[in-house]
Amino acid sequence: MWGEPCDIHLLDSEHFAAAQQGSDIVYRAEIVRDQHDAGLPGGIHSPARLPATTPPANGGTEIRRHCVPCRTVRQQQPSHADEFQDRNTQLGRNSPAPLGHGRSLTCDTTNMRLGLGLPQFGPFADPTGVGTVAAAAQQLGFDGLWVGERLHAPTEPLSSYPGGDGRMPELFRSGLDPLVTLTLAAQATDGMRLGSSTIGAPLHAPMVLARQLAGIDQLSRGQLDIGLGLSWSQDEYCGAGVPWRQRGARLDETLDVLETLFGPDPVEHSGQRWQVTPGQFQPKPVQRPRPPIYLGGYSETAFRRVAARADGWLGVALPVEQLGRTIDTIGKYAVETGRDPDTLATIVRINPAEPVTADGWLRDYLHSIAELGVRETFVDLQFASSTVPELLEMAGEVRRAFPTSR
Repeated sequence: MWGEPCDIHLLDSEHFAAAQQGSDIVYRAEIVRDQHDAGLPGGIHSPARLPATTPPANGGTEIRRHCVPCRTVRQQQPSHADEFQDRNTQLGRNSPAPLGHGRSLTCDTTNMRLGLGLPQFGPFADPTGVGTVAAAAQQLGFDGLWVGERLHAPTEPLSSYPGGDGRMPELFRSGLDPLVTLTLAAQATDGMRLGSSTIGAPLHAPMVLARQLAGIDQLSRGQLDIGLGLSWSQDEYCGAGVPWRQRGARLDETLDVLETLFGPDPVEHSGQRWQVTPGQFQPKPVQRPRPPIYLGGYSETAFRRVAARADGWLGVALPVEQLGRTIDTIGKYAVETGRDPDTLATIVRINPAEPVTADGWLRDYLHSIAELGVRETFVDLQFASSTVPELLEMAGEVRRAFPTSR
C-alpha cells in the first residue's frame, strides 16, 4: 500500500511536471494506515515528496493525546470489514442520471464541465465575498461551484495533516461552513450546479444533514450535487462527539438515512445508530428521486463503496495515467456489483499552489483528463490567491485555459 502513489491535491508547476514525467518522486498524501479511508477530498492537501518505499516512521499515527470519543484509536491498520457494508439496496441503482460517464469511450474535450471553488478559508472566510464570486463565476461561464469542509483547526492535533510536513495549512485556521456557503451561492446564481467535495458525513446527524441539503436543493431549484467523505481528522471527530472507529459504517448508515428521507413518505429507518420513527419529511429535494450523491476516498474500501453506492467518485488531480487506472478500478468494482460503470461520474478537484495562466500547465492537464473521459473538474484557487479580485482574475485565466462548447 505504501509504495503506491495516493494523492496530488495541491499542485505547483514543479510538482506537476515531475509527476507527469514519471519522476521517481511519488506524490501522495502522508496518511497513516488507519486514516487511509478517511475521505481525503474533504480537505485541501499538499503533495508529499516521499520515496515510493517509505512508510510512516512508526507504521501508524503519532498520538500525543486523546479525548473520550477517540480512546480506541489504533496505531495499526484496522480491518475495513466493519467499515463497508455491501447492501442489496444501493443508492446508485435508482439514482438520477449523473453528469456523464466515469470514463467515456469517445471523448470530446469540450464536453467536460468546468467548475470553480467558492471562497471559504483563510482570507476568504468572509460571507460577503461568496455571492460576488458566485455571480462572477456564472458570468465567466463556469458550470458549477464547489465547497469543502474543515470543522476544526487544532493547535496540537491528534493526527498529522495528510500531506506535506504533516502540519495543517494556515489557510484552514478559519473557514465558512460549507452549507452556509452553498446557500449564499444559490441566492447569487441562477441554474449553476452547486456541489461539495467533501462534507465529512459522519460528523453530522443524518436527519439534520438531510434537512439542510433538501433546503439547498429547493433554494437552487434542483442544482445540488451532494459530495460526502469521512474526514481524516481525529480532532474533528472528538469535537463532534463521534467515535473515530467504524466511521465507514457510520457513512454507510448515513447514506441509508438520506435515501429514506429523500424518498416517499411516510419515512422510517431503524439502524444501529439512528432511529427514524414513521412520519413525513417535507419538503423533499427538487431533484427526484434525490440529488446525485458522490463519494470521496482513496482506499480499496472507498472505491468499492463508490462502485456500489454512489453516483460517482470525487477525486483529485492525480497524474493522468494514475487517474485513469483509478477510474478503471472503480469501474471494475461497479461491474462486480452488477452496475454499469458508465453510469458513474468522475469529478476531479484541482488546487493550484501558485498563480495559474491560460497557457500554462493547467491547460494541458485539463485537456488530458477530459480525454480520459472525466466528466467534471473544478479548480479551487484559494491557495494561489489572497483577495477576491485576485481570485476572480485567475478564474478568468482558468476559463480561458479550457473554453467549452457550453
